[in-house]
Amino acid sequence: MHRFFCIVILPFVCLFVFTGCSEESRKRLEPTPLAVGSLNQLAGIADNDFWNGPLGDTLNFYFGSAYPILPQPEPLFDLKHFTPDDLAAEPTRKELKAYLIVGDLSDSDSPTGQMISKDLGDEKVRRAMEDQSYSTNVGRDRWATGQLLIYLFANGEENLRDQIVSKFPNIAKAIQGHYENQIDASVYLGGSNNNAINSVEREFGIYLNIPSD
Repeated sequence: MHRFFCIVILPFVCLFVFTGCSEESRKRLEPTPLAVGSLNQLAGIADNDFWNGPLGDTLNFYFGSAYPILPQPEPLFDLKHFTPDDLAAEPTRKELKAYLIVGDLSDSDSPTGQMISKDLGDEKVRRAMEDQSYSTNVGRDRWATGQLLIYLFANGEENLRDQIVSKFPNIAKAIQGHYENQIDASVYLGGSNNNAINSVEREFGIYLNIPSD
């Protein structure tokens, strides 16, 4: 009788348990992908009217500006623009390494503002609406392992423009730091040039790590 129960009844019990799992529970059981993307690629998440307007020009001026002291123009970050709808339409867009999510929290009709409010939670949104100095938040590994997500927000467009300008240095530093390991792995793929390192240290008294090539 016990054997009959195990053979006949248990499969139906297991089927009931698994089919009763919520979508959220099933997602937790799925393996988390690794974040992908080229060096210094930055996905800017914002509404279309933001990206194509004055605020988008300000953001592009700073984050897409030429890297200093290089002999030829190279952008500081390789900017890719997506809206929240773009992310929902193509799941692979959620697997990049770095995101800058920018929105005006005072605009209740803004999809990006709604996304930021949902991710931050009510308490942090209230703080942002009352305290102009609170305009950034950092998240990691939301959709894939090895991700950096920086939220940049404010109460009103004018305040948001000011925050883009004032917070740019710290945000840029955080994003560049996120790519350091990938840069080192690429530059020193063949190891270090020990002869050159020893020569520099002997001649100038400093240690400078130099790629093999």
